[in-house]
Amino acid sequence: MRMCISRRYEWPRLSSVLIFLISGGLTWGSSYLAKWLPGADGRFDESALKGTFEASVPARPRRYYVPLLVFMVFLRLEVFHQVTAQLQCSTPGVQSLLCTLLVFYDIYYCRRPLPPPERPLEPWDSAWEDVKRWLNGAHVTMLLSALILGYGTFLAVDQEPPSTFFCSTLLDSRVLTLALQLLGLFLDAAIAIILHRILSWTKTTKLRLRTLGVIQALTGVFIKVFQILASPFISTDEGYPTSIRGLDSLYFFDIFIDSFTFTALIGSLAILVCETSPSVPASVITFISGMSAAYQNVMRIGQWQIHSKFAAILPLYFIATGFGSLLYTANIRSVLFVRRVVIVVVLPFFLLGMTLYGALKSDTVKGHPLEREIYNARVNGDRWLRQASTSDSLRIAAEVYQERHYGRLPPPNFDKWYEFAKERKSVIIDHFEQMESDILPFWGMKPEMIRKAYDERIPKEPRMAVVTIQDKKAIHNYMWDDENKKMLDAIIDMIHGFVEHLSDMKIPINLADQPRVLTPWTDLIRYTKAGRNSSKKFKLLSSRSEESAGGPPPEPPKPDAAPEGQKQEEPPKQEEPKQEIQPPAQNQPAEPQLGLPPAAPQSNAMAYASTKAFRELEASVCPADSPGRSGLHWNIRDFCSDCVKFHSEDQFIFSWAESKALCDQQDITRLHSFHLSAPKIDPIQELIPVFGRSKADGFNDILIPLVPPEDEAADLNKPFRQRKDALYWRGAIGDRPISDEALRGSHKNRLVHLVNNATVVDEVTMLLVAPAQKNYFAYEAVRAAEANSILPFNVGIAEYDCQGPACDVARAELGQVPADVDPLEHRYVFLLDEDSAPPRDFLRTIRSAGSVPFLTSVFGEWYSERLIPWLHFVPIDLRYHALHSTLAYFVGLNGKGKVNGRTIETESRWEDGEWIATQGKRWAEQAIRREDMEIYLFRLLLEWGRVVRDDRDSIGFRMDKA
Repeated sequence: MRMCISRRYEWPRLSSVLIFLISGGLTWGSSYLAKWLPGADGRFDESALKGTFEASVPARPRRYYVPLLVFMVFLRLEVFHQVTAQLQCSTPGVQSLLCTLLVFYDIYYCRRPLPPPERPLEPWDSAWEDVKRWLNGAHVTMLLSALILGYGTFLAVDQEPPSTFFCSTLLDSRVLTLALQLLGLFLDAAIAIILHRILSWTKTTKLRLRTLGVIQALTGVFIKVFQILASPFISTDEGYPTSIRGLDSLYFFDIFIDSFTFTALIGSLAILVCETSPSVPASVITFISGMSAAYQNVMRIGQWQIHSKFAAILPLYFIATGFGSLLYTANIRSVLFVRRVVIVVVLPFFLLGMTLYGALKSDTVKGHPLEREIYNARVNGDRWLRQASTSDSLRIAAEVYQERHYGRLPPPNFDKWYEFAKERKSVIIDHFEQMESDILPFWGMKPEMIRKAYDERIPKEPRMAVVTIQDKKAIHNYMWDDENKKMLDAIIDMIHGFVEHLSDMKIPINLADQPRVLTPWTDLIRYTKAGRNSSKKFKLLSSRSEESAGGPPPEPPKPDAAPEGQKQEEPPKQEEPKQEIQPPAQNQPAEPQLGLPPAAPQSNAMAYASTKAFRELEASVCPADSPGRSGLHWNIRDFCSDCVKFHSEDQFIFSWAESKALCDQQDITRLHSFHLSAPKIDPIQELIPVFGRSKADGFNDILIPLVPPEDEAADLNKPFRQRKDALYWRGAIGDRPISDEALRGSHKNRLVHLVNNATVVDEVTMLLVAPAQKNYFAYEAVRAAEANSILPFNVGIAEYDCQGPACDVARAELGQVPADVDPLEHRYVFLLDEDSAPPRDFLRTIRSAGSVPFLTSVFGEWYSERLIPWLHFVPIDLRYHALHSTLAYFVGLNGKGKVNGRTIETESRWEDGEWIATQGKRWAEQAIRREDMEIYLFRLLLEWGRVVRDDRDSIGFRMDKA
């Protein structure tokens, strides 16, 4: 069932019903293939007579065993759903003890006879023969072997670092969750035992498969019948879609694949159990699972996830010893067609090799990794600047443009833009990759399609304004006197500086605090490929361009030209746009002073349904073979190491752009408020032009420089050394619905819990100086409360804009602290996203030479590609697994108290912090000025003005015409 839930997590109970019904039919159908399977002739099969001893047969099953089994499977699924709902509170590895329970039953209740000795006792037998004979005859040793095997597996699977998706101290209970896990463990053992007793008394494999198929089908029917009968008394709709229309073909395809897999698994196990006992397949599965986990732990020695060589290697010995002993005490002759003698011979060599590898592999690193990251950032910054400012003349700029734009000529009036940029001393001339990626898909659309979206779709969208450029004038249609009007007035002022060089166009501006366009990957890739291919057509047609470098671009051809000899009707004269254009009806506010209408409140059911739909839309933007397309990430308890491998080295981020990637990080949708609840305005799935301030990965808005009023505040007149040596953050809980998942998974809530509300079981991994090794560092597990007490954190929630019981729970869980000081009073300022937008004070902070921005964000803005992590700001992963190590590097641990019982003498690297703050301010004054916004906007509108013209494939800037 876990496979289905990982793929279609939203409807687990419906998935359970369908899988049991379909797999029951498949199991029944597979009974017709029984003659090719073991035990085809029943308990008197000839192959069974060739064994060394007669397998035990359990007592005859009672008549009520089948309905009891169906009820127990139903109960086990309900326990599973409850544990999954509180997975962050569960204990990993509990199921590894199932083998021990089944062996205990096999010995003391199934009354399994001892196997006869392979050869009679001889006086001259060796000591090894005596040990083998003792193992074969000792029931206590058999139970002890299973216990050692299960314990070793438990240790091996318990070494994955925990996620910061937290277990609430007010709403959750680790003890209750563990009790449910143990109940599920005993139910698993009881189900295996009862099923063994039922199937062992069927005469042939064909009857066994048919009996098993009937049990599966009855279980599916019982689950649905119980849901119908219990619905008047308890809520049973959870796990079912509200409408059959919510089920798509992909869902049913997944259900069929999972049903087929479940049929193959349960059928194979049923045959194997009847040929041996329930403990044999359980022990084999436990061995394979434990050995695989232990192997991965040893291979990861030296990485931050593994804190101790001994803890990584020790489970190997428990697993190998327990399973090797169990092979003889349980008389298991082979495992997956591998003779036990081969396993017993290979295991010591495997243990020796893994022990040597783990012992010789260093788990320390010379020098702090952040020293290397900061140095590399300086080198990368210089390299990036050389690439971004290659051109020192107009001719070179035009050639570089063609090289980086698939051979396409620069847009008309490119020379005017170049002169504009040089006059304003722009350090960036050639690097506008964000702009290119935003516009490229629209090259795959016909201009009339884009203009049609202006006329038909944009007016219907709420919270949208339109900037119109016509007859060398720019205006907007937003008339209400609020912050949005100030923002639009500012962009009109910027456009006035170069409007005489622009062609006529319309620019839809998103006024909401969320990105809007979420186009499925299949559509986007089609437009993008067409956009790249259009450059080939462009090169053939651009030779016809008669544009001169100094003259205005030619007007687009008039549509529907009259045939020769006929008089063409004059087009109606267009009136000059006026500033008093009324905004769309959706933009009219209930209160004029606000400018925008308040969002309608959602019920919990509506919020839950819309969040599921939003996640489906987000998954659709990912390629079919990417992790983001494979369904909702279900394991919120453990840290997802595979999710960070593309952007992190050790604990620390090296690729800021990759750290925001949605499709490569399956867990990100459960760790950020933006993904945990649906936006107030439904995303637009069609590819239409919408210009906005910011967007998350997967969205297709076109980024445009918009200045929020918060960035106008001045910096404090304090140097870095006079500011408080602490990490400061104050956040607010917005008015979005707070679900159980959002309460525990929101990026704001997780930070507050990790720093302020850490429990005794919460741990963090810190990079500390290795004991007795100067300038060598190693990763250690530290109690979160202890780490928080020695590091200068000052974080908390200052405002609650929400209402209702869920808001009260959030306030009780997270607390409230005043925001009574300016964040720039501190050396280190933590900047977190809002619920659906980037941090408000980022530009103000980066323009301050006295404060270092610690940034966690999934959003990008027009200037994001210009900022380099560890050079202009300190990047912090959304999972916060490196937060304590990073802050400890800058503030030091010398004199701050003991960590893990010893004093850590690491000096503060405040010089690096001051250098990053200085570099950030210096770079912001060079590349994120108002002049840079104008330069970016000028080039963006030149590009967009060409894209929407019918003759776009034949126009462009040519040096030979200049």
